[in-house]
Amino acid sequence: MILADKSGSGKRQNLSSIREKRAFVKLTGGGGNYQMENIQFTFFTLIFLLVGLFIIWFSLFGKKKDIDEMGFFLADNLIELIVGLAFTFSPAIIKRVLIFVFGFLWSLLFGILFIKSLSAYFN
Repeated sequence: MILADKSGSGKRQNLSSIREKRAFVKLTGGGGNYQMENIQFTFFTLIFLLVGLFIIWFSLFGKKKDIDEMGFFLADNLIELIVGLAFTFSPAIIKRVLIFVFGFLWSLLFGILFIKSLSAYFN
């Protein structure tokens, strides 16, 4: 079946080529660089998810000496200064808990983003 072009250019297109173009646009998520950007986003969220899991692993299995030596160096605002001082002067078990919570929240955030980025491939 042959259809007239709606753009007014006077060209006629075959219905099967229109279907192929629509299928390609649907497959690639709109065409262009969108697919490449989505792959990069998925890759980086996976890396940050693994970093969060490493932080959790370090809080559970890290040496006490390494955890005691951890501390905050520079603070941009008052809240960071208070949290940094509380972390620096707290015992090792509290530091482990704080590191675990930070790693868990980090992994949760990037895990959700990773799953959402993967869902773009399966829609």
